[in-house]
Amino acid sequence: RFFYAMPMFYYAWKVVAYSDHYYKMLAEYSYRDAENLVKLGHPKFDAIPSIINDKSLENSEWDSVIQKRRCILWNSHFTIEDGVGVGTFFDNKEVIFNYFKNHKDIVLIWRPHPYFWNKVIQDSRMGEEALQELLTDLSELGNVVVDRGGDYRTAFYYADALISDAATFLVEFALSKKPVLYTPKDGGETIIEEAYLRDVEICSENADIEAFIEKVRLAPEALRTDPQHLEEEFGASDGKNGERISTCVLTSMENDIAAFWDRLLS
Repeated sequence: RFFYAMPMFYYAWKVVAYSDHYYKMLAEYSYRDAENLVKLGHPKFDAIPSIINDKSLENSEWDSVIQKRRCILWNSHFTIEDGVGVGTFFDNKEVIFNYFKNHKDIVLIWRPHPYFWNKVIQDSRMGEEALQELLTDLSELGNVVVDRGGDYRTAFYYADALISDAATFLVEFALSKKPVLYTPKDGGETIIEEAYLRDVEICSENADIEAFIEKVRLAPEALRTDPQHLEEEFGASDGKNGERISTCVLTSMENDIAAFWDRLLS
């Protein structure tokens, strides 16, 4: 409740509450009696429904590696220090990389957070030279794509499943109905919002990662997620949230300006 009572919600002209739950919590704790709240949805979810069928996201370089094989997207967070944050790269890299080294009928798309690269170079467990050796080794496997691009939609387009540290990718990707495995960090921060984890597999040991990839490799349809509860918790994913927000802002501004002149001239 302390989050919803933050001053920014009190002083804001409008607060876009993207779901019933978010609206309810803001109405209860933000000290404005909901008079500045509007429930319109989250614009970040707008692209998700269309990504899986968007042919414009195809990448010829990736196609030459993937060759119509199933793909696992691995999202690595940059908080890789021991006991803090959510990044599990050093905990899980061996099991993940070894799996794809030994199973050439499935492809790994590895997309770390953009801040990850500098952090891993500075970490004594890796360093720049070892990182370059790792990237060279991965490029020679023939079934690994390292995604350092600015647009994550290409990775979402190709991926048949996601392995991810605690990040918004968990919700965004689950809206595609594709399988998701969440990798908590021992001693680090954890997800406390239950809605993020419904229909999501949770890793408790390295064997869970191998088991998840095996299920995706053999029968991914058995792991499909149901995005209905996510929409209930996080709002609509119909691709029109941004449109609703912009319309609300423009209309509300016009109404406020008209009300100002009415008061001034009365």
